[in-house]
Amino acid sequence: MAAFGDDEIRKAERLYVEPDCAQTDPANESDLLRVAAVRQPILSAVDNFFEAADGHRYLIVLADSGMGKTTFCLNYFLRKQRSKQANDRKVAVVPLGRSDALSLISKISEPRDTVLLLDALDEDTEAIGSFNDRLNEIMNAARDFRRVVITCRSQFFADEMSIPTETGIAYFGARAGGERGEYQFYKLYLLPFSVAQVNRYVELHFPFFFILKKRRALSLIKAIGDLGARPMLIEQIPELVKQKKTYTEIFDLYAFMVDRWLQRESRWINPDKLLAVSKVIAVDIYLGRSVRKTEKLTARELSTLASQCGTDLQQWHLTSRSMLNRDSAGNYKFAHRSIMEFLFVLAFVMGNDQCASDAWTDHMIELFYSWGRSDHASNNWDAISKVLASDLRKTNLLPFAHPMKVPTTLSKSEISRVGDARRPPAHTLPPRWHAALISVLVDGAEIHVHDSAYRSFYSLPATSTVEASDRIVFRENVHELGALKSSHEQSFLSTRLPSIEEILALWEAETGLSGPIFDRSEYYWLGDVLDKERRLVFNINEAPVNDDRVSLVAQLKGRNGGARETLNIYEVVKPPRVVALSRSFHALTIRVTAGEISLNSAPSLQ
Repeated sequence: MAAFGDDEIRKAERLYVEPDCAQTDPANESDLLRVAAVRQPILSAVDNFFEAADGHRYLIVLADSGMGKTTFCLNYFLRKQRSKQANDRKVAVVPLGRSDALSLISKISEPRDTVLLLDALDEDTEAIGSFNDRLNEIMNAARDFRRVVITCRSQFFADEMSIPTETGIAYFGARAGGERGEYQFYKLYLLPFSVAQVNRYVELHFPFFFILKKRRALSLIKAIGDLGARPMLIEQIPELVKQKKTYTEIFDLYAFMVDRWLQRESRWINPDKLLAVSKVIAVDIYLGRSVRKTEKLTARELSTLASQCGTDLQQWHLTSRSMLNRDSAGNYKFAHRSIMEFLFVLAFVMGNDQCASDAWTDHMIELFYSWGRSDHASNNWDAISKVLASDLRKTNLLPFAHPMKVPTTLSKSEISRVGDARRPPAHTLPPRWHAALISVLVDGAEIHVHDSAYRSFYSLPATSTVEASDRIVFRENVHELGALKSSHEQSFLSTRLPSIEEILALWEAETGLSGPIFDRSEYYWLGDVLDKERRLVFNINEAPVNDDRVSLVAQLKGRNGGARETLNIYEVVKPPRVVALSRSFHALTIRVTAGEISLNSAPSLQ
């Protein structure tokens, strides 16, 4: 075991969740959490295989990238070392990625009593160049060992038929008629984690006294769906929790995982080159799916794409070291469809216009909006501007903003939940995008706001330029709101008072404009009504005002980064009178149109 240090072995054993295995390739399945009806824990399965028959001496353990092949080897080594039977304790692990692997094998004493674990055949550079010759060399070096296990990425082989079955080592024991005269390779596939194993992983990493960390881990796992069934991806979760990273956006989580994957392969491939080719592959697979009738590529198609990218990547880089998996027929697909969708969206936001030529999946749309709210887009206004100006009619992305709730009758608890009801905002317009689709014009005593995202026009008093006596203010009683009083019963094309949800969205977008829309020293009427009869107003401030005319109902927070202000909702308990007041009650109206969305509005406040 000189090839592995004590620290590596202890790390592999610590908090190990033993995966299951099967004799069928899980890459042919779509549901990673339920890929095999018959599954068995890998450590005991290997023991059972060797004990089943004298001819069972050579086993290939296959798995996709990051499924824990090396960790399996080290844990099997420890399992045998702790065996009660002395003759079971002789085990050696040799990484085939080392240039001196054959030399290490030759130095192992008592090979006839030793189980030899040869890890990562796909990392043997000589096997990459000349597989058959190299495998013969390896098997000649390992021919005298009691048992031999070889681990390898399943996509290292062109297809299932290419996985070797002949060891080239003669079998001298008694054999039935028709049996071959040499030992055979048998194979097992490591399976993705089951739901129970995912939960077990979290339990081990976060015992009951780390309840908050455990909840955060489970929340992150829920966000990535069945990607959590892959050990390499789920192992990122403790690191995220440890670093106290706040990934509220699913785009950021995917970016983190893909980046870790790229760094893992950086020994073999430049991460930038691998990412560039992976994006091209993702776009080609998705846009070509209707012609191919599948979301897979042949090895020849992969080679063609690589050459078109102008990179110096070799074929084995893509078939063995990329984020692709090979199925039993020899076709290649992404380790998970959502990774392909992430790379597709990433290609689009980085300038690939081809991505706008076909309808997007719901997950792509979710990732796209998430990108708009993520750190990746916050400092990339040029990319956002190009996206907003693109022809997106074929993508299912338009309209960017889905209709918001019109005014209605609400309870206090419902008002308090208005903001939360928009989270997680899978298809909610990012505030900065919203600002780019708003134009503001001051016209005498009024401010006109054209919101092309929601196809709406707002009108409100220009309080900073108009004398108080000329403002559109209703001071006598709520009945002076006239037709607007029953605005919660009106909707399309009607001039009415706005809903809380509409104001919340407009306020969030305000931070991206050149100046404020709302006067922080004033109230504005709302169309929503509290418990059928009680009228509501709002203002925006860092704290509720002390005013005996109103009673605070709720404080809503927006998605404005670290903004200290809140949207304060009040019930009007004393209707405003004729007497002069320092804070007035204004009518802000909204009219929703049926016009087409304009993507070229520039934010302004003139």
